[in-house]
This record gives sequence, C-alpha cells and structure tokens, in this order.
Amino acid sequence: MLSHLRRLLPSRLDPRRLRAQKCTLRLPTELVDMILEYLPPESVVAFVLTCRVFYSRHFPRPAHLSSSAKETLLHWLDQDTPSLYFCHDCTRLHSWRRALKPAPPCYRGPCRAINSASGHMRESLRTLRWRFNYIKAQLAMNRHLYGPLHGPPLRRFEEAKSGFDTFHGVSITYSWRARIISDKLYVRGTTVIRRGKGGDEISLRAFIDFYGRFLVCGHLQADDGVYSDRGIPVIPELGQDHSSPGPPFRQVSGGIRSCSVCYTDYQMEVTLRDPLWYERSSRGRDWVIEVNRWHRLGSCRSPYDLEWNNLVAMRPENVSVPRSHGCAAGMVRNEWMGQEAGSASLPVEGTFVSLSGEKGI
Repeated sequence: MLSHLRRLLPSRLDPRRLRAQKCTLRLPTELVDMILEYLPPESVVAFVLTCRVFYSRHFPRPAHLSSSAKETLLHWLDQDTPSLYFCHDCTRLHSWRRALKPAPPCYRGPCRAINSASGHMRESLRTLRWRFNYIKAQLAMNRHLYGPLHGPPLRRFEEAKSGFDTFHGVSITYSWRARIISDKLYVRGTTVIRRGKGGDEISLRAFIDFYGRFLVCGHLQADDGVYSDRGIPVIPELGQDHSSPGPPFRQVSGGIRSCSVCYTDYQMEVTLRDPLWYERSSRGRDWVIEVNRWHRLGSCRSPYDLEWNNLVAMRPENVSVPRSHGCAAGMVRNEWMGQEAGSASLPVEGTFVSLSGEKGI
C-alpha cells in the first residue's frame, strides 16, 4: 500500500528539499496533527498526499487501514489518477492502455485475481463472439463520470463483424453498440445466424441448442433437450415439441420479451428463406435467426451493483432482487429507443419469459 502511494508522487522524497519546503497550510503542524486525529484513516492518508511536509511526518510509518477504508481511499485515487482504475478483486489500482488495439486487454498489472477464472473482473456479458467484461464497462463509465482521460470512448468497444463456426457449418453476423443514458451504461446487439458452407438445418439446430444461453442472456436457453438446464426458462421462439416429429424451427416474428432475472430485453425473428433448388435435398431449408437484444449494465461502480450482478449471475436463485420486482418488461428497450427518438414517453411493451415457457408459437 505504502509503495503504491509513493509512486503517485511526482518525484522522490529528498530530506534536504523537504527542509526547504514550506507547508501548504499556514497553520502550526501541531494544530494540524490535532485536527487529523478526528478524521478517519483514509481521509488522513488522502490529506498527507497533498503536501510533502505532512507526508514526511506520517510516512514511512505504515498506514493501518481496514479493507473498507482502503477501498474508499483507492476509489478517491482512481478519480484523481487518469491512468489507473480500481480492481475490486485484489483491492489495488491497475494501469490501463489508452491505445486499445483490436483484441488486447484494457489492463496490465500484477493481479492474480484477474488471471483467475473466478475473478469478478473477468465476468462478462454472454455473447457468441463479442467480448465485453466488467473492466471495459468500468473504464467506459470512468470516462463518463471522471473525464475523457479516465477511459476509452464507447466507440472503441463497438463492433460489427462476421464469423463462421466450422464444426456446425454456421454463419454468424453481429454488431454491438453502446451508449450511456442517465449515468448508466446500455448496450445493444444484433446477431444473425444462418447455415453456412457445409452446414444444414440439423447442424444449425444443434448450434442453437448448444449456444442457447449466449443468444439472449445466461438465464434463458434455446431448448429443454440434451443441453438444457431444468431450472432455466426456454426462449419461446426457439422451443420445440419433442412429442411429435417436425421441423427444427418455426417461423416466428416475435414481440418484445424480457428476462425476469437481469435487465435484458430482446426481440427474435425466425424466418425461412427458400434455397436454390439443387441445395434443397442435401442441405434442407435455409433458416435465419435474427436476435436483437438490449442490456442495461448500470453505473458499473462495483461488480456487486444490481444490474451487473444480476446479468452475470449463473443461476436465477443467486440473485437477491430479480429484475421483475422493480422494472417492467420492455423498459430497457424503451429507454434505449426513447433516447434514440429524443423522447422518453414511448409506450412500454413487452412480456416476461416464464419458467414454464411456450414450446412453440
């Protein structure tokens, strides 16, 4: 802790220079010491960092700070030091890279918690290709709240790409956008999935079932078949009736639906496009699944904040306050579209996806 605080000072401490320096306050040092006795420890450390005279009087004595006091102090330093951000896993400050390249992480520093799969900082929004973890969300909000030097602009996180799953023969096209509304971070994604070279409608269905919990959010799955979790609701637009044979999908132009656990709204369309005549017998029909999703990530001041914690919770029972208790279905999409249209009075429409779910539409 002390070594990190020393690095925040512009130059090394020289006792000969300290004797020549004057205190920034025109008060006797003894009187200042008496005042500091009434302040909490984190405030004392923050104060002595403003003046080398007081710094030399209080350090190198160790700063005995509780975990909460240390976290408060580091949050203050996070606000005043543009090149650093606060890590909630190791309770330290890390530097971030301003020139974000296509794929490198936004952090560097000796944090074992970041390299652990169980760290909060590695938790991310569940998507098929786009990677947006808590560190990126925190830096985006740091820039908004503390100034342009504290994080990268939102456009650095936005993507529009295409990919291909060679195992299933599936083509994936996606785009993601981000914006801040009322000091809260929102993201919107559009994903189009269809069979590609070497794939057929059966392999497309297998792909959808396997990655079902990445299509909308982690609390909704594509089907209740072999890859299913009995405690997770089924996306109604993708549900199948296993009691009788039928096509792998049904044509659906779905309405606005919402997850009852996290702050996620979505709209899904399943359409059938007729392939060329010579492909019909070998590859089957050409199904296209298009998913539009809206997420409210919150202020991202802590991974324990309501919106973020609900989003990354692996199980619905791990959430203390579900979204359905305080936010109407379709509200997240309404807030996004309201800002886009320059009005916040758009009608709210949507329904929550229940655990029983619909097997088909």
